[in-house]
Amino acid sequence: MLEIRLFRFDPKIDVLSYFKPYIFERENFASVSELLGEIKAGDPYFSYEGVSFVKINGVVASVEEPFGGILARFGRILYIAPLSQKEARKDLECGFESFYSKFQSFSAIANSDTFEFYKELAPYFYSSNLRKFSEVFLGNSAFVFANFLLENFPQKRGEILDFIRPQLVYFTPCNALNLDYDCDLIYDRLCELCGIDPARVDKIYSAQSLAEIDANTAPHRYTGFKIAVWGDEGARDLVRRFGGDIVRFERENEALRAEIYGAEKECALRVAGEILFDAFDSGADFLLVNSKSAFGFIDGKSGEICALMGRELIDFYLLSTDEFIALSKGEKPKTLASHKLKVVLV
Repeated sequence: MLEIRLFRFDPKIDVLSYFKPYIFERENFASVSELLGEIKAGDPYFSYEGVSFVKINGVVASVEEPFGGILARFGRILYIAPLSQKEARKDLECGFESFYSKFQSFSAIANSDTFEFYKELAPYFYSSNLRKFSEVFLGNSAFVFANFLLENFPQKRGEILDFIRPQLVYFTPCNALNLDYDCDLIYDRLCELCGIDPARVDKIYSAQSLAEIDANTAPHRYTGFKIAVWGDEGARDLVRRFGGDIVRFERENEALRAEIYGAEKECALRVAGEILFDAFDSGADFLLVNSKSAFGFIDGKSGEICALMGRELIDFYLLSTDEFIALSKGEKPKTLASHKLKVVLV
């Protein structure tokens, strides 16, 4: 059985948007578009005319995306929304005003002739939630557009690189499926041209290393613990093998770059705060993190985060994956003493 929660909003009759439920016995849709077409056939007031991309469970996807892959990725409960709920005009139809307004920032290095290409980049712009916390960040679309300008206007190379260099600190991988342009490769190229070392996720354990850890030999398990995991499927699998209960939360895959703190302090703290308090509100006992920089930033700046968010964390803390594994062996890592959010394990 397929359960769909579809974003609905009609400005003529609705004060607030909502997600309307639909249940389907069959799941063999060829694409997202075919699913939406069937909904439209039974609900003529639903509108998605001209829509090429949507968000499915928060991830940008083409409406032509094969539906089998969608089910494999997200399961049988799907939330389908426009690229921007704030800019929704009618159901899945979207205005993209915030995206279009950013084109003005390129006025010194681009002209109206390049706007047609720019308009194609809306999925990249809305693929990162970071832009909600920053007035400076132009969206991941800016990197694709800068790459386009470099290829088509090589005589402006110096101006383009000077323009895009301050944006590179904001780069986070696109939260999207199968887009035409590889933002990671474009980011690497721009970093190389600007003489900057590209930032990489500094995982404590690789996915392969986590998979090789034998939970059966550990004397202590995490049975009875509700555990939220940030941004790492390998770490989630580790928790399952150690008997912990995985608690899912909306911001669990939210990208976080500690380097942003130096460029735009409040932006970095708000992103970390969204992750931390979403995990806290999920009912988890603690948050497990498999990244040295993310762990150090969230825990180390927890006081600043709480002050900015106007909230407190009670009986909640973070563990890194190496601490998690050590505790399962009956060891007490020395790093626990340096935590800002003090660890309490029963």
